[in-house]
Amino acid sequence: GDFAGCCDAVYIEIYNTSAITIDLTSYSIQIYSNGSTTPSGGTISLSGNIASCATYVICNTSATTAGTADLTSGSMSFNGDDAVALFDGATLIDLFGNIGDDPGTEWTGVGAGTANDGFVRNSTYCTAESTDPTGSGPTSFTTFTTSNWTSVGTSGATLGSHTSSCGSCGSNSITTGLIATSPFNVDCTNSTDASGTVAFTSTGTFSAGNIYSVEIFD
Repeated sequence: GDFAGCCDAVYIEIYNTSAITIDLTSYSIQIYSNGSTTPSGGTISLSGNIASCATYVICNTSATTAGTADLTSGSMSFNGDDAVALFDGATLIDLFGNIGDDPGTEWTGVGAGTANDGFVRNSTYCTAESTDPTGSGPTSFTTFTTSNWTSVGTSGATLGSHTSSCGSCGSNSITTGLIATSPFNVDCTNSTDASGTVAFTSTGTFSAGNIYSVEIFD
């Protein structure tokens, strides 16, 4: 989803690419300030659910976008040199930044850098950052590139909606061809007449277990 930091008016948006609703009771946001290896910037426990292919927004209580948030917290405060992580219990699920590294003012690679700007994950960026990067300095947040992130400013205008082709959230389509083995005869008493084939192609991401049916009208 989105990430933005500007002074203390900040927000983060997470997005569920799975096919199921996720209970966030065991999830938390942990903020690592100024190169700390412990969440000295605070830990924010999440609550409620996040539906399939939906967003969940956490805002600082002073943010102008707080009215649209699913959760507000005074601990949601960070700037361009802090790392922000999403955990499920003790398991790192996703990460923005580099825990344990103070890059100076910001990490660089997209837009003007991570200080005083907002970023949205690109719709095709499907790999969670479940491993803390190594190295140090402004480029140590190695996946912070234009192929993964887009600079969107700090207005919060993109909050509450996200487009993704990842997991169960990508668009898909089925295109059929003509009925083969003509004529294709069907009557109500002799089902053996109803024999033939319809070729089709599928495009996009289809979840396991999906069932598709075909209806033919004359």
